[in-house]
Amino acid sequence: MKIKDHKKFENIKIISFDLDGTLVDKNTFDKIFWHKVLPELYAKKHKISIKKAEELVTKEYYKAPQSHPNWYRPKHWFKFFDLKEDHEQVLEGMKEKIKVYKDVIPTLKKLHKKQKMIVITHSTRDFLKFKMEVENLKQYFDKIISTTDDLEAIKKDEKIYKLILKKLKIKPEEMLHVGDNKVFDFEVPRKIGINALFVDRSEKTKGKFVIKSLEQVMNFI
Repeated sequence: MKIKDHKKFENIKIISFDLDGTLVDKNTFDKIFWHKVLPELYAKKHKISIKKAEELVTKEYYKAPQSHPNWYRPKHWFKFFDLKEDHEQVLEGMKEKIKVYKDVIPTLKKLHKKQKMIVITHSTRDFLKFKMEVENLKQYFDKIISTTDDLEAIKKDEKIYKLILKKLKIKPEEMLHVGDNKVFDFEVPRKIGINALFVDRSEKTKGKFVIKSLEQVMNFI
């Protein structure tokens, strides 16, 4: 199903947003947890250097099947590495590391007055619990969908988008999806008729439906 390449998207009932890399800086909280905090806990347990621990932990990450939802779950890795700390307490202790992009809250405040909005993310509920608290992000959304925990799926493929459309009881053309992954947030939804905008804050990508700031979403509705 091909969508029309018009400037304004018409009859939009729901705007869905990706989370990491779109609303929340994925190079802060997540990256620090996986590549700094977890190795530090491993190093402490085995009394080895943090550098060596990071090498060993990272090696295990990439040996494991990334197609399985457990790969994204901190609880799984705490059990795998036999870490005795409570993973939720560890996450809570580093929640100040979560950074929301500067263009997010001003845009959501404007959109919230006129549109229903949801989040579709592979971020697990463990992470979401803290991410959505930052700047009270959750107040702007009617629904938050974790594909990992709610749908047992990783990639936002056609099947996932169709399932979400069915749950929301809307047609593809009645949704606008906004995200920073060119394939799963832009090309895939467009392929089944969902309107989409690709967020590229680096400004390396050019195109009619490419935006460098969330504030530009307002130009399309």
